[in-house]
Amino acid sequence: ADLYRKPARLSHDEAAAVPHACLAAYAALGHVGRLVEKRKRSHKSVLILGGSGGVGTFAVQLAKVHFECYVVASCSKRNAALVSQLGADQVLDYQDTMFLKNLGLNKFDVIVDTVGGDDYWSAFKSHLTSDGVYVTLVGTERHLADDNVVDYGNMLQIRADYLLRQISNKLGAAENYRILTGSQIQSADLRII
Repeated sequence: ADLYRKPARLSHDEAAAVPHACLAAYAALGHVGRLVEKRKRSHKSVLILGGSGGVGTFAVQLAKVHFECYVVASCSKRNAALVSQLGADQVLDYQDTMFLKNLGLNKFDVIVDTVGGDDYWSAFKSHLTSDGVYVTLVGTERHLADDNVVDYGNMLQIRADYLLRQISNKLGAAENYRILTGSQIQSADLRII
């Protein structure tokens, strides 16, 4: 009952990535972003930075349908129609110089960052609700869809950044900044999504 045929157009690697991307989106929104706790709350809103990538496309759909949120997502102009069709209420072109000023809502319950960069954290932390959470999947360095080289030094840097952010969280300096890690992705959530 839980087995499905792999679509012929997908490689085995691509097909294997689908559940992981979906589970990562659910973990970022539901567990780390605490939307599971806020499920009954009305007027929830989510900002997804990188709404047209693997995790971003699932995050848009889950935020809209499963968590019943108002969804704002960023992506390139060429992917705007896709992200809109997936359920985003507002789509922002991250290449637009007015990108940061075009937010229709001022406050978000969750900001999911699939792109990275401390400049996004600095720009958007004031757009969080009092109990809002900024969840990054990639840490302090910016990653774009065109990047296709694995940099192991950068992976170690992300891990070091994560440890420093966790220490900072424990000290109360950035309580609403979280980095999604593999240990937070739960296969049991497949039954929910």
